[in-house]
Amino acid sequence: MLGLASLFYLCNLLTFWLQYSVLLLCIKQGVARDKISITGIPVHPVFKEQKTNCIKKKDKWTFLISGGNMGAGSMKQFIDCLQPSGSVVYKVLCGKNKHLFHSIDQLNHPYIKALPYLHSKEEMNQLYVEADAMITKPGGVTISECIWRKIPTIVYEALPGQEEFNLNYLIERGLVFYLKKWESHTNIESIMLDMFHEHSATLNERLNEYHHDMEDHDIISVLKELY
Repeated sequence: MLGLASLFYLCNLLTFWLQYSVLLLCIKQGVARDKISITGIPVHPVFKEQKTNCIKKKDKWTFLISGGNMGAGSMKQFIDCLQPSGSVVYKVLCGKNKHLFHSIDQLNHPYIKALPYLHSKEEMNQLYVEADAMITKPGGVTISECIWRKIPTIVYEALPGQEEFNLNYLIERGLVFYLKKWESHTNIESIMLDMFHEHSATLNERLNEYHHDMEDHDIISVLKELY
C-alpha cells in the first residue's frame, strides 16, 4: 500500500486541483504539517527560469499555441477567429501532428507559423523565453512550465474530467485567463489583448502568490530527505 508521502507525490503528478485536497487528507490522517511539502507538479530545471515581469506593453507580441492534440479542423476554426492584425505573431506547436503542421504551414500566413515536433527541452525553453503568452488546454505539464516561467496563459477549452477540474482550480486562483466560448467571437486577438491590458497586474500578483506557496525545494530534494 502506498504511504501518504507517496500518495501525495503521485497525485501531484496528475493534477493541480488534488494537491490541497491531499494536503487536508494527510493532516486529517495525523501527518504533521511540517512533514508535508507542496512542490507542485514536477518541472524540469531548464524551465524554472522566471521572467521578472510577465506582461509588458509592446508593439509586437509573440503567442505560443499548443495545438498538437487539436484536430486540424478545430485549429483552423480557432485561427479564423483570431483575425491577426499584425500586433501578434502566433507560433503553433504542432507536436507530432503532421496533418496539423501542413494544414497551417500551407496557409502561408505572415503572422501564423507552424512549428514541428521539438526534439529538446532547450528548444522549448527558448520559445518560452521569446513568448509573451501561451494559448493551451489545462493539462498539467504545459501549464506548470508556464506558471514557473510566469508566462501568461490563456485556456481556450477543457475536456470533462481532469482538465475541467484543473481549469476550475486555475481560475479560482487567478493563474490563467479563460477564453470562454471562443467559437462565438469573431476577433479573439482583440479580446486577448484587452485581457492583458486590464488584468496584467492581478495576474502578476497571483503568480507571485503561487510561487510563494510552493516549497523552496523540489520533489527530488524532498524524496532524498525522506529516504
